Amino acid sequence: MAVGSPTSPRFRQARFASALERTGLGALLRRAGAWRGLLVLTYHRIGDAGSSPLDHDLFSATAGAFERQVAHLAREMDVVGLDDVPSALRARRGRRVLVTFDDGYRDAYDVAFPILRAAGLPAVFFLATGYLDRPRLSWWDELAWMGAGPADVAAYKRLGPADAEAFLERAGARTGRGRAPVGAADGVWMTWDMAREMRDAGMAFGGHTVDHPVLARLPTEQQEQQIRGCAARLAAELGVPMRAFSYPVGGPEAFDDTARRLVGEAGCELAFALGGGRARPGVADPLAIPRMTVGEWLSVEQVMAATALPQLFARW
Repeated sequence: MAVGSPTSPRFRQARFASALERTGLGALLRRAGAWRGLLVLTYHRIGDAGSSPLDHDLFSATAGAFERQVAHLAREMDVVGLDDVPSALRARRGRRVLVTFDDGYRDAYDVAFPILRAAGLPAVFFLATGYLDRPRLSWWDELAWMGAGPADVAAYKRLGPADAEAFLERAGARTGRGRAPVGAADGVWMTWDMAREMRDAGMAFGGHTVDHPVLARLPTEQQEQQIRGCAARLAAELGVPMRAFSYPVGGPEAFDDTARRLVGEAGCELAFALGGGRARPGVADPLAIPRMTVGEWLSVEQVMAATALPQLFARW
């Protein structure tokens, strides 16, 4: 885990989090109730980023780190399921945590699901259904496979649909790798059978569009196709309505009022963003619930500290 130089804010926060947990002050703050509301943790991939040719930034934790985080949550926090979120957003008392996973990577099934099940914790998995239906690399993983850098990912996020494919063609030509073959996605995504097994074990599922576009870059008709198409596939394969949705990319620039309206019209009671923070009771917008991104750049102690003082540690 890289935390930067000793003078960087990230390094100082990691040191503070370590001290908080080592001295027992974090546990004391949790018992004292230093905050109220709902802290939503967002994971993407669990595993060893160094062994993957795909986007390392999507790895949230190693299996061992995730197991330690889950053990902490099971021991110290009130971890709720999707059905509990509306009441958690209204409750004036209590500190609750919701665990979520975006995209539908197979390691969510292979690695995260057994750990969660062994601990008896629920979680919500937001699926980009097109990757389960037609396995292929996502645009961010394809850019990583090509050897493109973070600047290319940032540039892609600013593009509309008419320019996105051409951008990938140019990136492939520039790096000399070309476009990724279909086989590059072998074993990357979970299958619908895996999702059904998780559903039957008590895990919840929500929507994450069909193809994971940045919704704010799409015209209304295409946004509706991505949202309603996702809902239709969840209903067909899992037999569940799309009651919850996670905006792809998730920052305030990634979804707009049109997306919010379409998500609500599709039947969603809840929609989740990114950008850090906690949902404060009586204040949080149910169609833009903030979430903290858990990344491999965070130590286990920083994730633990976020459950003690999300005001300071849940900023991503």
